[in-house]
Amino acid sequence: MTVADLHKGGMDSSENVIRRFHVRRPPDYAVYYSDERVVVTFADDPALADKQRRDLAQVAPVRGEINGLIDDWRDTEDPTDYLWFLGGWRRRRATAKRALAERFDQRVADALVVALNGDVTGAGAVLDGIKADVVDQRTGIARLQALVAAACGVLLFIGLASLFGTVGTKESCSAAASAVCFPFGTDLWRGALTGSFGALFSLAIGIRSRQMQLDFNVLSNMTEAVLRIVIGAIAGTVLVALIRSGFVHIGFGGAQPMNIDELYFAAAGFLAGFSERLVPDLLAKGEATSGAAPPMRRQSAPQSEPKGSGADEGIGAPPAGAAGAGAIAAADVDHAPDQSDEDGCVCDHPLAEDEVTDDAFLPAASGGVEASVGEVKP
Repeated sequence: MTVADLHKGGMDSSENVIRRFHVRRPPDYAVYYSDERVVVTFADDPALADKQRRDLAQVAPVRGEINGLIDDWRDTEDPTDYLWFLGGWRRRRATAKRALAERFDQRVADALVVALNGDVTGAGAVLDGIKADVVDQRTGIARLQALVAAACGVLLFIGLASLFGTVGTKESCSAAASAVCFPFGTDLWRGALTGSFGALFSLAIGIRSRQMQLDFNVLSNMTEAVLRIVIGAIAGTVLVALIRSGFVHIGFGGAQPMNIDELYFAAAGFLAGFSERLVPDLLAKGEATSGAAPPMRRQSAPQSEPKGSGADEGIGAPPAGAAGAGAIAAADVDHAPDQSDEDGCVCDHPLAEDEVTDDAFLPAASGGVEASVGEVKP
């Protein structure tokens, strides 16, 4: 089949239906759109056709990647058999996807025309740009899916925290009968709620710079986003519990909080959810001593009884063996020397002249005691 034999609505040599032509230049080449993708019919001259095939083979890998990225957009069908109340929105979405695929197909067709005219390098650059744009488009859809899933997770935690916080504050709520009724339960649920908000804020800030999978993996992207919210809620709860127990004190810089109230716990939970590594780092720094005896309560020392207060002579007396031990210890002590009865004080003995220090060698005196009236100075 020659290039001149091709016509709109007809079949090409590969039995593809020709929807419309992009460029048709008999007998050199034709670039047109089929139901599946952009198709090229080479020149009628076998030598020129072989050259065109070699040129397009250099850009075929990138072209194949682009087709793989947008094939599902081409095959999108209008939903008509379920979700009638969302049918209009889903039909508009399917139409938008097909239009997006047609726009990228038109750019691919332009690149193929450039390659058929001999500029293979320029065609490769155009196709690389098209691939980057498709990846950005699908990554943006994945980010939107993750953000919507995270917002739904936050709404779920809002409902749970409000429900259990309300139940836990009722007077009829008994800690022995229900797991949600315990002291400081409202503060812990408040920490979970604000922790989920902190995780959503962190996800929204870093969602543009994070490396995300394409929207082919919808379940994986949504699971990762919801898991981030769950981690933030648990971290907020744990941090509020640590603050309530007195293990952790939160402050910014050198400033200390003025009041430890509900707003303080809400801010602490938000901080735990926003900083994903805060609570794990705090738990890693904690130390637990294993195998040590539990701390014992100090007991008061027993009061000593006065001598002779016992009912009999045996009470308060030393044991029988104590007297013998005392006698042995006394036998081992050295006796006093013979000069033990002499007084060693020399205050009554006069000093010799060579033993007296002259006043010139003494340090200068400071202070002193004033002599009383009538006292005779020496």
